[in-house]
Amino acid sequence: MNAYAIIYKFLAAFIAGAVLMLVLSFTVYRKSYYYKKAQAEAQGVANKPGILSRLVILAILLAMILFITAFDLWVASKGVTSFIFLFALNLLLVTLLSLFDALFIDLFLLIVWRPTLLQLPEGQPTRAAMLRHIKRQFTAGWIFKVPIALVPAILAHILG
Repeated sequence: MNAYAIIYKFLAAFIAGAVLMLVLSFTVYRKSYYYKKAQAEAQGVANKPGILSRLVILAILLAMILFITAFDLWVASKGVTSFIFLFALNLLLVTLLSLFDALFIDLFLLIVWRPTLLQLPEGQPTRAAMLRHIKRQFTAGWIFKVPIALVPAILAHILG
């Protein structure tokens, strides 16, 4: 497969992933453990989110893995089946989507623009809270990013 075809597929996957992240961020994610925990902390309530909110996070994680596995199988369909190549491509995709989440969704949409459509509570989230979240996303967040890139590469290598 030539490099241009891989680049086009990568860009298509990035755009699709970014759109899916936007949709998930303001629909399903609002039912998640982390969203509910942040809401409780912002309100000063010691409310612990329930099991359903943890299942939402698990479902989002599974959806991400399936999305990237489909991307890998799409790339591998033209003969690119190197495990290392797929893993590196996945890690780049996951990192860029994480950067999109941090800069566009977390900073621009939630802090700067704050469109009324999102119905964000006044003063929430705070800039300080989002900056802590972004810092954590690019430090401890690698604990999640690496497996999200690794598992699809393994699956695509086995299936492809």
